[in-house]
Amino acid sequence: MWNLIASSFQNLTPILWAGQILGLIGFILSIFSYLVKKKNFLILISIAFVFIILDQAFAGLWAGMIVTITGITRNLIMLYFLVKYDKEAPTYIMYITLGAMVIAEGVYMGLTDSFGKWDNYLLPGLVIATTFTQNCRNEYVVKIGSTLYEAGALVYYIIYQLPFSIFREVCLVIACLVGIVLLAIKQHKEKSEVKKHIVPAH
Repeated sequence: MWNLIASSFQNLTPILWAGQILGLIGFILSIFSYLVKKKNFLILISIAFVFIILDQAFAGLWAGMIVTITGITRNLIMLYFLVKYDKEAPTYIMYITLGAMVIAEGVYMGLTDSFGKWDNYLLPGLVIATTFTQNCRNEYVVKIGSTLYEAGALVYYIIYQLPFSIFREVCLVIACLVGIVLLAIKQHKEKSEVKKHIVPAH
């Protein structure tokens, strides 16, 4: 993999370099997002998505950009309902958002005659699956869904041989796994504290 990343630098044009640098900013924000609770996660990952959208636009990855735009839209909707109503976003809104993505992807593939490109289906499939994990109140489900998404995105960028994006996704998968471990440690400590304060019955 590292040889692939190194060789990919030889094919970068100035606009691809610019996109990769913007993607690097998105990567740094994403790293922090996977280490925090759901509300802060949604805020940070939405900001990160803005930079990743620019990265994809500069690289001409339009199918991927549609997915990322859907992701940021979905996350802002989830954040709204979490902050204002302290609950998950209604399922029907998630279906509408995903439906709009599917239509946009279909239009794009129709215009570019790219229905036969299997990688055009990879990220949409992942964002559909992870929409329902990220809309869950269970922090473990949210983080496991994020791990699966980033692993799939890693495959996507390996196909297009974009070095910073590949490196970013490797690190994000690791960050997701670290986030799961930190959550487990935190919950274990909280349970231990609760047990300490429980007065035994006499």
